[in-house]
Amino acid sequence: MSLRLKRMKEKERRERRKRYIVVIGIAVIAITIAVYYAKETGTYKNSRVWSFDSYAKGVIPEGFSSTDKHWSIIADHDLAYSKPNVIMHSSSKDGDNASDNSSSSSNSSNDGDGNGADTNVDTSSYLYSLLINSEGVYSNFKASVNVKITGNGSAGLVFRFIDSSHYFVLMVDAANDRFSLCRMDPGRLLCLHDASVSIENDRWYNITAHVSTQAIVGYLDGEPLLKRYDQHYMSGMIGLWARSNTSAFFDDLQIYY
Repeated sequence: MSLRLKRMKEKERRERRKRYIVVIGIAVIAITIAVYYAKETGTYKNSRVWSFDSYAKGVIPEGFSSTDKHWSIIADHDLAYSKPNVIMHSSSKDGDNASDNSSSSSNSSNDGDGNGADTNVDTSSYLYSLLINSEGVYSNFKASVNVKITGNGSAGLVFRFIDSSHYFVLMVDAANDRFSLCRMDPGRLLCLHDASVSIENDRWYNITAHVSTQAIVGYLDGEPLLKRYDQHYMSGMIGLWARSNTSAFFDDLQIYY
């Protein structure tokens, strides 16, 4: 066999090895992504549902704690999403006197995944009222709640809650017609990603958060409107949230984890 032919065959073998390495590399990456995706978004093994229907009127549900006295169970077949009971947040006097200094992150530089500059919304945590379930701490989960606002206020779903200065909230904002993902840092609430949506008074909305260790996806009535890659507060409790000057109703809080 001539030297030239040997060199050609050796070159072919090297090219085949390179192709095999590339194919194997792609396969390994694909398998890794598939395993990760299955781990992060696969079937949840556990679930909890709070319909609030078994509690007496006027009480705070067992396992929940509130930051003020404006949360309570009411029994009203006309108001409840799933009859008969609903959680009500009543507007506070302090909240009525507090100005709404909210500003939207849509005015800041923002890419399609919601990774824009954080926008300072407020500097006083007393403007917000929370009802937190303290029975579990979650990192990978899907949580949802039905919310109805009366008047020009804002209310939503809290998750990754550590304390009243460290948490996330997905909110509907009737005053500014938006659906927002916000993060509470000490002394200020930062709106990270907004979607312009007409929010009507006296209408039920379903807010859902799909949360993993890598990303947060916010759904409004089943539509994925917000996405944020954010690793602040990697785990925490869930609960309900309202601006203090907001009258709102909540029903059917659920979590799958």
